[in-house]
Amino acid sequence: MSVRTPEAIERRAYRYQQAANALTEVRSRAADPLASYILTTPNYRSWGLAGVVGALKVTDKVDGLFAKRRAKLLESLASEDGTSYEIKNQKLVEAIEWGGINDPKADKKLNHAIFGSIAVRDALNHDWESAVTTVVADGIITIRDKWTDYERSLAALRGHNGHSRFPGQVKELLIDLTSVAAVSPLAERGPEGQDLTAGRVAVCALYGASTASAIGSGIGQVIHMRTPIDQTAPIAA
Repeated sequence: MSVRTPEAIERRAYRYQQAANALTEVRSRAADPLASYILTTPNYRSWGLAGVVGALKVTDKVDGLFAKRRAKLLESLASEDGTSYEIKNQKLVEAIEWGGINDPKADKKLNHAIFGSIAVRDALNHDWESAVTTVVADGIITIRDKWTDYERSLAALRGHNGHSRFPGQVKELLIDLTSVAAVSPLAERGPEGQDLTAGRVAVCALYGASTASAIGSGIGQVIHMRTPIDQTAPIAA
């Protein structure tokens, strides 16, 4: 059996992190063209667009798997007494830092590009129900994210674990489903006098669930981060 050296493991970890960062870059670069398409296309809703948005959302899950694989490789280098391993490959260190900063930024940029352009386009189309619903939901989610980011920065100064908890992951899933449904034909208005279609009701329900989950998970995460370290329970995987 061949023995892998720490240098070889670091190189492999670097390749995983590079792959994760590349997917993050894809989401970030796709946000502006996607918003431009929605803004300039009156009848933008289609299953094709929903598929594109869904594919972009999947890249977030895939890059998370790559990042976890990189973390496991580095964990394998930790000493038996639990002492963490100090990475020697500076490129790997920089790649991990880049991903940690830009991955959440890319997610939020994509979400705001989708919801913001939907709100403007639907307002131009005089679809006020959809425009107002989108603005309210996106506004609440934005405030929640700003609040938790601020609390996370304070928690980091105290050496507290500010990682995403399970309710936050549910919130992200609901936002992903909402963004896909909102650009699909499900959200289209029906014939005159039948604006409240089953599809629009379902999309509105997703907006409501996303907003409620954002509020609930935000409060829970802030409470967790403000709790003294020796009183915090293990975070759910």
